[in-house]
Amino acid sequence: YHPQIGFMFTVPEGYQIDNQPHQVIAARRNGPLVIFDMKKSRSGSDPVLFLRDEWLAGKAQGNIDRMQINGLDAATALFDGSLNGRPVQLRMIAIHWGGNDMMRFQIALPTGTSASEVEDLKRMTYSLRQMSQEEQARIKPQRIETITAKTGDTAATLSRSMDVENQAEARFRALNSLTSKEEIQPGATYKLIREF
Repeated sequence: YHPQIGFMFTVPEGYQIDNQPHQVIAARRNGPLVIFDMKKSRSGSDPVLFLRDEWLAGKAQGNIDRMQINGLDAATALFDGSLNGRPVQLRMIAIHWGGNDMMRFQIALPTGTSASEVEDLKRMTYSLRQMSQEEQARIKPQRIETITAKTGDTAATLSRSMDVENQAEARFRALNSLTSKEEIQPGATYKLIREF
């Protein structure tokens, strides 16, 4: 999710997500690769024109099909290509977000990708939607805060004050480079994850 722009989508389980400043990359080892980003269109608001004349201009193009994704105009094309020397099918999806903004999914499907994984990736694409104002307001950024441990503090008690959904103590230990048996030292500085 991106509360400032106001969109969200769900990535299939088993994918590593790399959230970079200008794109999100999701990949499964030796499997499909997904690149998601946003681009200004010179062609206006038509995703077919954007896909054909801008994004794929001068490149091999398959049939371009119109579609709708959660009420947003979209277009998609599928064609053969290669990624790191491996043959893949490339699925390109352009979604008109508003004004001249286009959301883009680029999906590289290696030869032999299972039908169920292709369906998972379709569901990912169709999960792209606008966030409500309530959803946007609920999202609070997390920051790392440093604290000084007091007598009686343990990894379990300190980790309970972190704003994480699960495995708080394991995350606390990893954040502070503590083994599973190391005790908290009074007067020492530790890091916590907190929402602000």
